[in-house]
Amino acid sequence: MAITKDTLLSLSRKLISARNNNIDLTTGTVLSDLGVDATAQILASISADIDRIIGQQALNSEYFTDEEADMLVQSFGIKRKEPGFATGNITFATRDLPSASSPIVIPVGTQVYTSSENNSASYYYETTSSGSITSTAPFNTTTGYYEVTVSIKAMSPGTDYNVGIGYINGLRSSISGVSAVYNKNAIVNGTDTESTESLLNKFLIYWRGRNRNTEPGILAWTYENPVVEEAKVIGPDNDFALRGPGAVDVYVRGITDLTYTQTITTITKEVLFAKQPVINIDTLYVTVGSDNFTINDGVFSIVKDTETIYQGSNAAHDKLVWTDDGYDIVKNVTSYTITYSYNSLIDDLQSMYDNDEERLITGDILARETYKVEVVMEFGITTFPGVDKATTISLVKTNIQNFVNTTPLNTDLKQSDIVAIIEGTDGVSYTALPFLQFHRVGETDENKWVADIDSSPLEYFRVQNENIIIG
Repeated sequence: MAITKDTLLSLSRKLISARNNNIDLTTGTVLSDLGVDATAQILASISADIDRIIGQQALNSEYFTDEEADMLVQSFGIKRKEPGFATGNITFATRDLPSASSPIVIPVGTQVYTSSENNSASYYYETTSSGSITSTAPFNTTTGYYEVTVSIKAMSPGTDYNVGIGYINGLRSSISGVSAVYNKNAIVNGTDTESTESLLNKFLIYWRGRNRNTEPGILAWTYENPVVEEAKVIGPDNDFALRGPGAVDVYVRGITDLTYTQTITTITKEVLFAKQPVINIDTLYVTVGSDNFTINDGVFSIVKDTETIYQGSNAAHDKLVWTDDGYDIVKNVTSYTITYSYNSLIDDLQSMYDNDEERLITGDILARETYKVEVVMEFGITTFPGVDKATTISLVKTNIQNFVNTTPLNTDLKQSDIVAIIEGTDGVSYTALPFLQFHRVGETDENKWVADIDSSPLEYFRVQNENIIIG
């Protein structure tokens, strides 16, 4: 820590007075101003420079400007991650099935947005694929619409564009025949510019990891893929290891969301997805003769692989499982088609590890996805007089999501942190304690409903807007 001028002045005066207490060191005297004060100022500047050099040598981000950090790492071929664009899918819907000669066409570049009811500001997205609602479009009995789903991308980068299910419901320019737009799944992958702290940590991993047979080396290798947000190496002796001697698992946080369409011709109650690991099902419909029928979500579920040693990898056994009612629908058809999303980042990394020119002779490396844990919280707030409570609640939810949805791996969630965020929101007077709920989604032990939420090294927490319940 640098020594301040005031500290040096105090030490200098004490030292001189101890030698000769008859010397006048009053401010304004020649000796004080030109001797003690000037010397202390120079020494303080030197001390600050030394402190800064020591901090930079230790790669402490507090001692770097963004520009200095960029200059350092760029000489080693490392760059700061640019902000990323949120991506996902949007569904266009109509109540009236168009004629065969007049389909409803959704062109690339169609703009949609979040309404101010769901967000404090509107966020705009545009379609990156085209689609059309034709005379043979499937009918969704849950929504009461004929639908087509296409991909979208945020028009600006950043985490603000990551939104939950149903947030996007506005169409910037009307399209004849379109009755509604909505996102059935969360919009994800939006990222902010990489922080200087993260950039320097990445550089440190690179510096330590030039030998790929080491843990830092495998991490540095993994971070060569710019989609990887976080990674953790689990060796064979780790408590979380799932495989045998010589096996190394690399758990990564990050998503490359690709859509895949799979036609099922062998009709059974359980279906193994061809692409792994699965994110969600975008659409599912059965073909009976020339008719297509959308199947409601309530008649099937995605069962993530938690049993095999390959869970979370591109060799996982994620399955679609029909309920009895659902199986009654499909058991007599010749085929049906599933369109779903999977995380191709895991496949990309595995291909890199298995590349003959890159493969480690002594290593058996398997890429796996980390575990996203959804949480739910319920509490009450009191607002200041004259403050619109509905607006304040919306701000509180946004602030909590911005905090929780950016927490890294192995970060415990504490009620005290959430309370600080709530009461740091404009308009909030105080929070009603204790919370009514604060736990993982699906937690059945009510004794754990209001405790702090512990994380494992392979987990990260996220919260959906609808899981923040405020009274």
